[in-house]
Amino acid sequence: MSTKRFYISLAVCALISVAISHAGTIQYQVSTPSGALPGELEYTYILSGFMLAQYQGVEIVFPEASFGSLISGVAGAGFTVSLLQPNVPPGVDGDYLAEAQISDPSLAGPFSVDFIYIGSGIPGPQSYVINQYEENGSLEGLVGSGSTVAYQAPVPEPGNLTLAGLLLVAGCLWRTVRRSPARTL
Repeated sequence: MSTKRFYISLAVCALISVAISHAGTIQYQVSTPSGALPGELEYTYILSGFMLAQYQGVEIVFPEASFGSLISGVAGAGFTVSLLQPNVPPGVDGDYLAEAQISDPSLAGPFSVDFIYIGSGIPGPQSYVINQYEENGSLEGLVGSGSTVAYQAPVPEPGNLTLAGLLLVAGCLWRTVRRSPARTL
């Protein structure tokens, strides 16, 4: 393989790995809603980086040992919300499910759910899955999974800067390889 092709292949692989490595995230904030019942709190979720197809759902898990009940779930336009109560039937975790009714719905939200917290300390991260459902509501399969992360103030996203930097490096390498005299071995 020529040096020129090697550097081009290296740059293409780097660009592909950057594009693939960017996955969706769900950030959360915990607060006390106005007029709350004793033990009632609210999770507010900020979804980003997801491209949901029609009938894909974000399912956030509420472990039955820490959550008493889920109250008034909310999701943005283009979504329907279902709440499955913790411990119904006994020993089963609860779920907040926001299912996309159209392809690529806005993630602007709001996405939230009030809940009764029976655990100790402050509620923290939760596991989530992205499921694909059939039009009739039957589960077709798992698309992805992860864990929510505590909300952090927005900062410039390095993904675009990294991609621009990689393109700049690839361009410089291309120019260097193109200008260098051909070597024969």
